[in-house]
Amino acid sequence: MLDATRLAPQLYIGSAPSLGPQLARAGFDVLVLCAAEYQPPLRKFPGLTAVVHAPFDDDVLDEQAIDMAVTAAMDVQDHVMDGNRVLVTCMAGRNRSGLVCALALHLLTCCDPRDAIIHIKRTRVGIDGGEALTNENFIEFLRTFRLAC
Repeated sequence: MLDATRLAPQLYIGSAPSLGPQLARAGFDVLVLCAAEYQPPLRKFPGLTAVVHAPFDDDVLDEQAIDMAVTAAMDVQDHVMDGNRVLVTCMAGRNRSGLVCALALHLLTCCDPRDAIIHIKRTRVGIDGGEALTNENFIEFLRTFRLAC
């Protein structure tokens, strides 16, 4: 079963997908893997154009994790603007993927990241039934984050 929630045209959030061609069959072009513990290569997902690797943990939001999340969001922006359908994932599809999606929404729409948090919380429930974006460190970072749009 594919777990994917639409956040915006061409942008979806979900949990770690099974290996195989199901993502391409569902119409996805690009997969973003945010879970440090789940980083299969592109060849494990036949039919996709790209797999973006952004491995970071839920419990540490250091400079390296921030750089990885921001870079992944910029990659998402590029892929969406190129017309690709993008699925951003972590293990449960709640916090790490939520952070990258909030940053990507900010880049794509110039919305305030706080508005992106609200949108994701209203739209996404993780595969484990939990609310999206509950990690206080991620939320605090997003509340103060701004890029020139």
